[in-house]
Amino acid sequence: MNQNDVEKERYEARLKKQRDDTFFPRAYYEQGLAEGRADGLIGRIHLCEKLLGREPSAKEPLRNRSVAELQSIADQLEAEVLASH
Repeated sequence: MNQNDVEKERYEARLKKQRDDTFFPRAYYEQGLAEGRADGLIGRIHLCEKLLGREPSAKEPLRNRSVAELQSIADQLEAEVLASH
């Protein structure tokens, strides 16, 4: 292995680290946003259920749903609440 090969390996290692440092924090940030959004929607679902006089849904099955599914459920329940008043 000559000097150029060593320098090339070092460069590639630095480049990989830079890419990893850039990608992984963003992925964790996006995951945190999605989890926060899901928690907020679960809270909205529970509030609507309480306003409708229903027993709040168990959290664990709701946590297994996508944000889009939770949004749809929350929207449907909110429409029911508005229609009942």
